[in-house]
Amino acid sequence: MAINDWWNNSAVEKYWVEVTDREILGENLHAPKLSASGKETPSYTLVSYAKPGDIVFHWWKQKNQENAFVGSSVVTGEPDDSMIEWKPRGTYGRDYKGPTERPSWIVSLEAYEDLETILSLSECRKHEEKLIEIRDELVSEFGTIYFPFALSKKRPLRTAQGYLFKLPAAVVDFFPQLQNLESLPSTNSPNKDKDITPPIPRKSKRTTHDAKWNHAVEMRAMEWASSYFKKLDYEVLDVSSTESYDLLIAKDSEITTVEIKGKSSDATTVNVTRNEVQNARSTAAILVVLDKIEVERNEKGEYVASGGRPRVWSNWVPAEERLLVVNYQYTLPPDGWLPQI
Repeated sequence: MAINDWWNNSAVEKYWVEVTDREILGENLHAPKLSASGKETPSYTLVSYAKPGDIVFHWWKQKNQENAFVGSSVVTGEPDDSMIEWKPRGTYGRDYKGPTERPSWIVSLEAYEDLETILSLSECRKHEEKLIEIRDELVSEFGTIYFPFALSKKRPLRTAQGYLFKLPAAVVDFFPQLQNLESLPSTNSPNKDKDITPPIPRKSKRTTHDAKWNHAVEMRAMEWASSYFKKLDYEVLDVSSTESYDLLIAKDSEITTVEIKGKSSDATTVNVTRNEVQNARSTAAILVVLDKIEVERNEKGEYVASGGRPRVWSNWVPAEERLLVVNYQYTLPPDGWLPQI
């Protein structure tokens, strides 16, 4: 099946919509290459067309809650081959007896942020005529456009059936809820060496669908790092609530700041803020990354994090060529050593 990549020659057509009920948003785009019947499906295949720097909006479907755009992420990796556990939904899914593990497309995401104001299904329905206008204009020019909304005279507006869709820039321009992404300077800008202060990234409200999970992961990384430095006879002070770094450690009259990053996935990049970069460049700093953290629910329904792979970068000074401005994303060097205690 040939995909009509109508957006390919346009710099502004960089938006996608993930329609999902996943509990954790913003880690990746992940879909099988073929449907359960062995056929190629456009909303799955489109995952392989996402490019680094594209923006993914997350349309979240949950029981007993109104469907809505709730957040956004940035594509940071090229599409890759993987495997996925995927079972059909609906009536067909209930009767499905075939294999659930299938070859898949996967694309890494970073910099998830909640929208300051969600864009709900009911709000979209108020502007159905405008959405029809945008769709029809693009269809008349390009043909198939993989629009994220199903629009008809027989039923109210709803999301199209599938996983990933192309969101036209005209839709983003129309809805103010989708326009609060910060426009950060490009790393390829001719002015990149000048002292340009990027806009202050807005803080995520971390809604309940991912807040407890992320907190468990972050606390696991903090606990590991604190324990590690204490075993090395450092005095350890948690300053994460007041400073742009997480720990202040001291030994033999030497004071060092420690930046800690925790992830449940295999980390090849970590998000760092402008202040974290400036601190690491102006003071003695160490970067600690604990990835592959395992998260489970206990009998009370609480998230409990454990395990993880530790890596430490001493004398951490973020090199310019490893920083991608999304807030900053730092590419981890290959020389992180595995601590042995």
